Amino acid sequence: RPRLPDAAPQPPLRRDRVDGVAVGGGDEEALQAPARQGRGDGVTMTEPKLTKKRRLEICQEIIDRCPIGAEFPADDLALYNEMCGKNWKAAKHLKNPEWPSDPRHVHVLYEDGAWRPFSAKKAISPPTDWTELCKVMRGLAAELAEEFRQEAEQACAFADRGGCNGPLQADHCGLPFDDIALAFVGDFGTPDLIDGPPGSGKMFKSMDMQAAWVAFHQQRAVYQMLCRSHNASKGKRGDKK
Repeated sequence: RPRLPDAAPQPPLRRDRVDGVAVGGGDEEALQAPARQGRGDGVTMTEPKLTKKRRLEICQEIIDRCPIGAEFPADDLALYNEMCGKNWKAAKHLKNPEWPSDPRHVHVLYEDGAWRPFSAKKAISPPTDWTELCKVMRGLAAELAEEFRQEAEQACAFADRGGCNGPLQADHCGLPFDDIALAFVGDFGTPDLIDGPPGSGKMFKSMDMQAAWVAFHQQRAVYQMLCRSHNASKGKRGDKK
């Protein structure tokens, strides 16, 4: 009986990228869990999700093409919501009063009718538990920092290095904030967080734990005045990055 010829070898699967998504390959960076499924010509087709990086880029593109002070058009709002996993009724591009150099400051409309800041980056890549906790702890320590800022000499501690730029800020020196926070958690345990009022983020569940943290930080914090540029460019230990 004549031997059947071997099947011809198949060429390798071609891998291209379309809008940040790998086509024809298992690119783990670009392909995640299926986003949604549809049917075409009787065959179930799966559409891959975009990477977090690409989702953020799309949000940035939406913000960039929206003039300052204007609300997102309906199509852009729908796409922005899809990328962030949200369902905001409206969003607008505004100037950031705290960080004037921030070109992509967004406010969204809450159910109570108030406009509040929103971060697409945090929605797409939520902060870790420790990052979230430190944010709450910094907020509780902000009053002490503001008192120092108002009473201190209005000069950057690194002025002799040159390159001062931006408003002055109260910054921890000596013992870094993270070390104080870690020491508190070591002594008192990790505080439980709960949702605060709308738009305010997280807060301590226990008011006694909150009071303990405020006192603990106040006893150990030492501040210095730095311009925004030097504060952003220094490491946690006070050295240049």
